[in-house]
Amino acid sequence: MNGQPRPPFEHAHAVYVLNLNTAERTTYVTSTTGGAIAVSHLKDKVAWMRRLRGANVVPRIELTCAPMNTRFGMRKRPDFRVTGWLDFGGGETLLPDTPKQVVPPAVPKKVEESTTAEDLDERLPW
Repeated sequence: MNGQPRPPFEHAHAVYVLNLNTAERTTYVTSTTGGAIAVSHLKDKVAWMRRLRGANVVPRIELTCAPMNTRFGMRKRPDFRVTGWLDFGGGETLLPDTPKQVVPPAVPKKVEESTTAEDLDERLPW
């Protein structure tokens, strides 16, 4: 865009998104600093929630924007706002020599918000 050629490769970040109503799949790919921040924040949130609620928890997200300070002043960057969490259950893995079984489709369950006591893993006696 500025007349300077780019190398034939560059580091990119991707988020794979599924619309549960239409089963439409979308891939968000970015190589910008703002996009990398958004992907990193979402990745951190998912990692923490999976530690708290299990490996099959996925976020329900909304693409928004957030302010970002740049050398050109304040600009907008993408942001994945988590609107809720879904637990798809399951998690059993089959060994290669185990016969495959017909598994009913997973119905996502809404994950309840954790309390401060659960987050901090401490209980006050009073």
